[in-house]
Amino acid sequence: SYQEKCTYIKMGHFFTLSVKHPTVLRREQKREFVRTPISKDILIFIVAQNKRQECEQLLQNGFSINTRQVKSFDVSGGGIAFYDKAAIGTKTNLLVNLSFIAPELNDFHQPAEVLRCTKVKENEELYLIGARFVELSFMTQQKINRFVFAQIRERTRKKKSIE
Repeated sequence: SYQEKCTYIKMGHFFTLSVKHPTVLRREQKREFVRTPISKDILIFIVAQNKRQECEQLLQNGFSINTRQVKSFDVSGGGIAFYDKAAIGTKTNLLVNLSFIAPELNDFHQPAEVLRCTKVKENEELYLIGARFVELSFMTQQKINRFVFAQIRERTRKKKSIE
């Protein structure tokens, strides 16, 4: 929020604002990164240590990997939320296939940790799971952020074309 007068210059579709200084600063979101809703099928790998469970692949050293195809809900530079038919406990380690972000990330699996898992009220057989990315490299985070803002621009463009 600015209490001072602003001047601006319009260049094409962009505005440049000139402001002396902000008098009041407030954060619109509690999140560190902007999120965008998406509806894509994504591949996740649930990593369990020293637990017996059904899995498609068993790794050495007592780790098992349960592969699941889930429906994404939203994504940001800090994490992802998705729907699954089975609950996943908090602090469970995941690997998220990021091929939906960019083609060059097709074989890249980003580690994540489950923060929350709640039943969807409208559909009691569905869970909404939120996970934060861990050990995220700066370059991967930038690719995710570019994807998020591209999705936002695309939705805005479509919304304007409908109006």
